[in-house]
Amino acid sequence: MILVVDVLNVFNKCRTSSILLFVVACLILNNQVHAQSTAAPPYAVKEWDLESPIGSIQGTYQMEYTSIDDHPPTLATLWELGTGDFDVTVWPPKYCAAVHVLFLPASSKGVGKFHVTEKIKTAPYIKFYPPIGRIDVSLDGTDQGFSSHFNQRSSVRFKHESSSKYVLEVAAEYVDKIRKFNDASSNMKSVNFDLMNKVALVLTNSRYCIAHITRDGRNTEFYQLFSPEHYKDKNKLPQVLTTYLHPTGISSLFMPVVNPKDGKALETAKTVDLLPVLKPTDPVDLSKSRLKDKCNGYVTTSKNKLKKAIGLITGESWLIRENNNKIVDRYESVTVSIGPTCSWIRLWITKETKQMDQYEKEMKLSETIDIFFEQQFFVGPDSDEARPLAGSSSNINKLKFRRHKPNPDQKKYIVQMSYGRDSGPSLPYIEYFQMPSFHEQSMRFNLIKAPNCEANIISASEVISQTANPGTVNLLSVGDCKRFVLKNVNKVDVADE
Repeated sequence: MILVVDVLNVFNKCRTSSILLFVVACLILNNQVHAQSTAAPPYAVKEWDLESPIGSIQGTYQMEYTSIDDHPPTLATLWELGTGDFDVTVWPPKYCAAVHVLFLPASSKGVGKFHVTEKIKTAPYIKFYPPIGRIDVSLDGTDQGFSSHFNQRSSVRFKHESSSKYVLEVAAEYVDKIRKFNDASSNMKSVNFDLMNKVALVLTNSRYCIAHITRDGRNTEFYQLFSPEHYKDKNKLPQVLTTYLHPTGISSLFMPVVNPKDGKALETAKTVDLLPVLKPTDPVDLSKSRLKDKCNGYVTTSKNKLKKAIGLITGESWLIRENNNKIVDRYESVTVSIGPTCSWIRLWITKETKQMDQYEKEMKLSETIDIFFEQQFFVGPDSDEARPLAGSSSNINKLKFRRHKPNPDQKKYIVQMSYGRDSGPSLPYIEYFQMPSFHEQSMRFNLIKAPNCEANIISASEVISQTANPGTVNLLSVGDCKRFVLKNVNKVDVADE
């Protein structure tokens, strides 16, 4: 027997609805599992396309082992759980209407293969609906073991108790603020799971919804079910992402949600300057100060004041250059370390010749990335849209900016921003935007920081090369740097930065 699971079909149909309650009702009422007779495994997998909903995941899959750094986990992915705590992380909320996680016997995963069998009918599962903070749980895959709870975070935490026992902490009632959820200890309840010899099959409602299992120390590898090899016409798949082993591009079912614009259109796409405090620039003359204009991008606990934040707007102006692009196994990224008390930063990424003393006249909003940690949102360079952040600076200690330059160049200027706590090779939260100035061979990377903000560009080569793909080379090297301090004070908003 083999099952045809219509979950993804339902998810894709519901995705087109603009009414959230209809989405939820649709998902609840249409969770159908059918069985059909067939021969013993392996089972054939039907070809799929992007023009219609994926109606079935029946079949035996030749598993494609990949990494979050190489391809975002979307639609249907398989994860090993390990022996410690883990989270089901879901992002971004705009595209994640529902995520379904089934805990299946590890025996379903053969050597490089994965069989969808009748055991899926009795698999424990959770269904997470991030827009309404609801989480449905079944310990045996049936209505008898079904219960509804609430979770206001962007991730679902499973705590390892002992052996195969895990505890899911959820709220009994809905609360409208994340702070209330975090403080509501009396409202919390535990759901016990036995996950002995289990793997997690993660299904999402949209190919733009990124959902994955994160574990401390190892949060990057997974098995991808929908391989391009099963697509009806592989040559028609988007080719905008690059990987370490394929720096000229790969065919992928994932397409970053960006509005294709040429360079001129992108220059006027962002119109609102959320940091007018930076104009007119009023720099401190460091030649008459005890502060020197030398930078240090190492993460450090040194008592040296040059490496610590001060009560003024500060920053560093780094030269970033592309090395030999004929290297095959490579990536192209810049990493920023964030301290525990940081209100905001602005990244002004511009031509090599432009530094902070030219900011007032030369700065273009299309060359800026604004991140407001305490308010938990950021604005990219390609629009005025305020996108949510998954936490404040106390939850985010690292940002990585990586550019994708497929060949032939499709002029999409894709930049991937990953962020989170540095607890493994990869960072869990991923966003995409367009930024031509970050695709130049050489550029000036100006990091502007709020008063008392501890943030640095990590310039140490041994730190930059830390990745889920060891042995690869970062094509972007960090060169000279100049430190600057501004006297500018926010006179409009007198609240502490």
